[in-house]
Amino acid sequence: MSRRPQVAGGIASICRGRLDSPPIQASGEDHVSPRQGKRQATVGNRYRGSWVMLFLDTSALVKRYVEEQDSDALIRLWDAGDPIAVSVITFAEALGALNRRRRESTLSEAQYKLARGHLENDWARLTRIDVTNRLDPYLRRLSYRHPLRGMDAIQLVTAQLLSETLNDALDFVTADIRLLNIARAEGLRVVSPPDFVVASEGRKNE
Repeated sequence: MSRRPQVAGGIASICRGRLDSPPIQASGEDHVSPRQGKRQATVGNRYRGSWVMLFLDTSALVKRYVEEQDSDALIRLWDAGDPIAVSVITFAEALGALNRRRRESTLSEAQYKLARGHLENDWARLTRIDVTNRLDPYLRRLSYRHPLRGMDAIQLVTAQLLSETLNDALDFVTADIRLLNIARAEGLRVVSPPDFVVASEGRKNE
C-alpha cells in the first residue's frame, strides 16, 4: 500500500471523495441515467504503485452531475479511488453551471435538484483547498504569462500550490483544453477527457 504524504502548511487534509450516485441526464427527461453500480476499468500499468491526488477543476467536476460527453470516463476516474481535491471556488462555479443549464432548459427542475443534491453531498466529503491568502503574487506572475480568466487562474494557482505541497503527487483534471495546455506549460501533470479512461485503468488495481 502506498504511503500517503501529509499535507504541510495547513493547506488541506487528506480525505477520500467517492460517492456512487450517477450523473443527471441532461435530456429534458426527469430521471437519473440508468447506469447502475460500479464502473469497471480494464487493467493498465499507468501510476501503478504510486499515490496520487486528483485536483478537479469545475469543468471536470460538473461531468459527475450532468450526463454529457466524457461523463462516463470521468466517473471511472473518480471510482478508481484516488483522493480528490477541489478549490473552494468550485462549489460556486459548479452551482453556476447547473443554474445555467436549468435556465436554458437542458436540465428540468427535478434534474437540477437531484444534481445539486449530489453536488452538495460530494462537497462535504471532498478535500477543499483554500489558498486565498497566498494567491496574490502567484496570480500576478501567471497573468503576465497567460491571458487567463480570473476563476481559471485561481484554479490553476491552487493546483500549483497543492502540487508543490504534495511533492508533485498531483494530477490536474480538466475538460477545458485551453486551461489544460496552460497547466501543462506551467509544469503540472494533467489529465483531460481523452486521458480519463487511460488514467483510471492504471489506478483501479493499485
